[in-house]
Amino acid sequence: MSPPRSIKDEQDILKLPVPKKPPKLTSRRIGIHTSTAGGVQLAAERAYRLGCNTFQIFSSSPRQWKPYLLSRSQCDEMRSLRKKYGIKPLVIHTNYLVNLAGTNPEFHAKSIEAFRAELERALALGAEYLVLHPGSFRGSSREEGLDRVAVAIDHESLELVEEYADVIQIGARNMQNFSLLKRAGRSKKPVLLKRGLAATLEELLMAAEYVMSEGNYNVILCERGVRTFVDHARNTLDLSIVPAVQKLSHLPIIVDPSHGTGQRNKVIPLSRAAVAVGADGLIVEVHNDPDHALSDGAQSLFPDQFEQLMKELRQIAAILHRDVPSQPAQPPRPQTAAVR
Repeated sequence: MSPPRSIKDEQDILKLPVPKKPPKLTSRRIGIHTSTAGGVQLAAERAYRLGCNTFQIFSSSPRQWKPYLLSRSQCDEMRSLRKKYGIKPLVIHTNYLVNLAGTNPEFHAKSIEAFRAELERALALGAEYLVLHPGSFRGSSREEGLDRVAVAIDHESLELVEEYADVIQIGARNMQNFSLLKRAGRSKKPVLLKRGLAATLEELLMAAEYVMSEGNYNVILCERGVRTFVDHARNTLDLSIVPAVQKLSHLPIIVDPSHGTGQRNKVIPLSRAAVAVGADGLIVEVHNDPDHALSDGAQSLFPDQFEQLMKELRQIAAILHRDVPSQPAQPPRPQTAAVR
């Protein structure tokens, strides 16, 4: 009889045999906080061997200010392993030292710098979520502490996006995040403002005013569906807002039929309708392998479907004496079909 294995022998799951069958992937996500010993990318392998279909990690030491510098190869391997094993989402827990609610200026500045580094690593690794403990607001009121947290998150997130993006997109759930809107108004990048889930036309236009009041007049409005009682689609795509906006405002308005319906078979017909009703552009999600997309695969068109859609849109636009410009060849990813 062989001696029992000690805890030390089994403290690293990578020393155990590879499971014969991969974990069963379901709509329910089950995972744990996984060690990054030996390299952050190995956490995905550990999660797989433990039978998880999601996992959480620290992307750097949780109790040190000095950030861990990720290599390109580590980021690529993490993405590759997650795709291979179908593990999603990846959740990153921020440093325990970060205190965005704190009142000490020096400590608050270090917290913001550390939080920004966490955001950069999360983007590099392709993480879907970032867990943050806001920290202590000792010495001030709870409301003042929450305000410092909100401002720090809004500003640091947007500044990071500014470095890489051509357009700043403000999603439906942030349409009335006024701190973020005003910060976007101080940016030199165009702002794509999506309509909130239950926002009226007036509320959408007033949200745009917050951006423009800070000096940024390059605002694009976007209809992406509103919440109603229907159950045949994720949202109800309100195309009537297109002519309504064009009557009241000089701002361009585009339509997102992908999020507006959440279903691939509805994206093409509603894209046609959006052009016919006068939309200034479309946002259409495209993926070469939607079944294995990290998100929103059910609403993503295949590349050949997108190509056919573009042909049809040009025909519709021509009848209305409009023009859809030719698009350069691009790899499969979310694309914008602009309509002038």
